[in-house]
Amino acid sequence: CAALAAERSRRLVVLDRDGARAFAVGPVQPTVLVVGPEGGLTEHERATLLGGAAPAECVAICANVLRVETAAVAGAAVWTQ
Repeated sequence: CAALAAERSRRLVVLDRDGARAFAVGPVQPTVLVVGPEGGLTEHERATLLGGAAPAECVAICANVLRVETAAVAGAAVWTQ
């Protein structure tokens, strides 16, 4: 988590059920999608990713809790459109 949070050359997006439902894709740039386990990220992981000088964007792709395998594929599909 700390290595991802420190990465400044890529857009960092955390897929989280408590994230924003709408997000702007913006200009094409390298992006890292972070997908946590079905139980969600720990408070420490959330604080590390969403805090700091270059915080990650927290977005939700649906209202349901998805299995990690499904969330990764769904996130990539939504993000590439």
